[in-house]
Amino acid sequence: MIHRLNKMFCPLEPISSEDDEFYYDFGDVEDFDNCNAINNGNGGNPPSPPITFRSTEFPCEDSDRAQNETMDQVSFRRFVDMDRWRDANEWFDGEHEIRVHITFRNAGGGPTTLRKSWFGRSDDLRTCTWFHCDIDHFNGEFKDVITWLPEIQGSLMNYTWEEVDGGPEITLGFKFKPTIKVFGVEVSIQEVSASIKIKNNSDRLGENLVEYCHRTIPPTEYNSDWVFFQVRQTLN
Repeated sequence: MIHRLNKMFCPLEPISSEDDEFYYDFGDVEDFDNCNAINNGNGGNPPSPPITFRSTEFPCEDSDRAQNETMDQVSFRRFVDMDRWRDANEWFDGEHEIRVHITFRNAGGGPTTLRKSWFGRSDDLRTCTWFHCDIDHFNGEFKDVITWLPEIQGSLMNYTWEEVDGGPEITLGFKFKPTIKVFGVEVSIQEVSASIKIKNNSDRLGENLVEYCHRTIPPTEYNSDWVFFQVRQTLN
């Protein structure tokens, strides 16, 4: 498989080039994260390769999801920085539950929400010396979401993150507006109004709209302003 990208940061040789676009072998692109990890000594977030999709207009028939009708998977990777970690963690906290609410349009036009959780202690989320603490790469296991059917779910899914604590439940409401194509004609779907329930003392960790046209092989990494997470597809 060949991926089209802008010039990469690491010394990977393109197969060919055209103007400012460079074509790389998939095996080389797959090694990109390892390449950046070696060259990124501050423990922070390695930059993602600046992917130029062959098609960004939904339904993007040449995108990864259109070419590979397999299950989406999501992984919690780490907090953005120590300030965000401290804001979401009390000194007396024991085990932490990081949860994502994944909301999408169902076949009836209404919302469906899936919930996925990762568990870890403070030492799983940070690394400390005598004088300094830094965010650790939790790199949680990838958990199954659904096989994304664009004629049903449309172009968007909403990912809302929280660090789960106690207290009474409260309801958070939001709206998003996916589009679909029917018989080759793009149709704007009515707004999908959705709500999720979280505990009153839980820490909200931001949200992202994940688009059908985003790459999944290799994964796309998202920044909710609190946490980094990745979405990929299972391979055939």
